[in-house]
Amino acid sequence: MFLNVFYSIVALVALLVPGFVLRKLKMIYKVSVGSMVNILLYVCQPALIMKAFFYIPEGIPGKPASPDPRSPDLLAGMGWTFLFSVAAGVIFFFLVKLCYLKNKKPDAARVYTFGALFGNVGFIGIPFIESVLKGQPSLPCALIYAAVFNVSFNVLVWTLGVYVITGDIKTMRPAKAVLNPSVSVLIVALPLFFLQVHLEAVFSPAVRILTLLGEMTAPLSMFIVGIRLADLKFREIFSDRNAYLCSGLKLVATPLAMFLFLWPFRALGVFGAPGSDFYENFGRAAILVLLALSALPSAASTIAFCEKYEGDYNSAVKGFMNSTLLSVAAVPLVLTLLFFLLP
Repeated sequence: MFLNVFYSIVALVALLVPGFVLRKLKMIYKVSVGSMVNILLYVCQPALIMKAFFYIPEGIPGKPASPDPRSPDLLAGMGWTFLFSVAAGVIFFFLVKLCYLKNKKPDAARVYTFGALFGNVGFIGIPFIESVLKGQPSLPCALIYAAVFNVSFNVLVWTLGVYVITGDIKTMRPAKAVLNPSVSVLIVALPLFFLQVHLEAVFSPAVRILTLLGEMTAPLSMFIVGIRLADLKFREIFSDRNAYLCSGLKLVATPLAMFLFLWPFRALGVFGAPGSDFYENFGRAAILVLLALSALPSAASTIAFCEKYEGDYNSAVKGFMNSTLLSVAAVPLVLTLLFFLLP
């Protein structure tokens, strides 16, 4: 498991190299990043989420979506994934807030709080789950749970996240929690999924189009990270102790806290008893997704929200880059330990 997670995170981080090199060679202008982000947000990411609900196992072309959308166990797993991800996010907010409570730079503290609270779920969450659990029977369920986690992420980031960056509760935009590309696409995806509409039967290239667009998400997002990294000095990334605290909270403390948060519910049988059909086919996948996505490095949204709401941009970039680079070592170690402790 360690090597599987390690190779997955290394592959994702390595994708930033082309953007870094091309920016250093002055072959890409900084103003181009905004256009790339729009493509990512409004095309690639929605396609990736929609594809998660129409997963077709490799080597079995033309087969219907798996698992069965009519299964009440799948619905239960989706519900628990959403509820636990939202509840954990709110609880973690208060815990992280305490760590920066006495910080003498309030603007930087708010940014680092955001970075420690929100992981890069939107852009690399689903590809990461697909890579880590590739070949396992629980992958179809896990991809759906990852899409559900993405929904909860967007709900929190446009409400709690905006408040964290600005420090002003009046800036929260609850409507944005629903009216954003990643959540809005579910209006189309969910009815098709539950009605078992086979896209290939309606429009044969549909799944292929979704696959191609969705697979652009991780490379394009890390390409953008590489461009931003090229405009920084490495000394700035690794010289701020608050950036290290942000990385430690996000990469180590958050997944451990998630594990402890889920443990009593697992013991109570919420995810099914170990060895039962529900646990093996649905419950365990939900736990794995909640743990894996909580361990991802700081969200790229940290930088975007600082640009939008005039937050401390330099701290956002340092925190994001620090956690992204340190994730190569931290994520495989932490997740291997937590996965090992699961029955």
